[in-house]
Amino acid sequence: MWQARNLPNDELDLQIPIYDTDICHLNENFICVTTGYGDVRDYDTRGQRRPSNSVKVTKDKEQQCLLGKITPSVLKPEHLVFVSTQEGHIVALDRRMNFRVIRKLMGNKGSVRALTSFVGGDGREYVVSAGCDRHVRIFESECEMQKTSETAHCYVK
Repeated sequence: MWQARNLPNDELDLQIPIYDTDICHLNENFICVTTGYGDVRDYDTRGQRRPSNSVKVTKDKEQQCLLGKITPSVLKPEHLVFVSTQEGHIVALDRRMNFRVIRKLMGNKGSVRALTSFVGGDGREYVVSAGCDRHVRIFESECEMQKTSETAHCYVK
């Protein structure tokens, strides 16, 4: 059993609130968590209970949106993490580069409620999202062009 601790107090000596929205296990030692305040936190379960890396993904406070679902990459589980926002954006973050945005997957029209990744029969990695607009979309994760990353979608009644 593992339990996280809060972050150290900020510069005004106030507690930083915890508002975890989703969690994913990257491997047996690392856990990645998204918060409702736009943070992505990386925990090492072998060491301390405080996050080893905490980065605010949403920069603009007026446009700050809640982070939704998170899923690790199937082909590179130790480096790449896919995160969705409540506005429907899916971004690929690289953990080696302090959760820098590598690419965006475009096509969702509303909030993403489910997100997962899998390897297809052709050996490529795909990301599947389901949202409030009642569409299930399949994205190719390694596509360079953002507009063509959506390979298929289906309306689910």
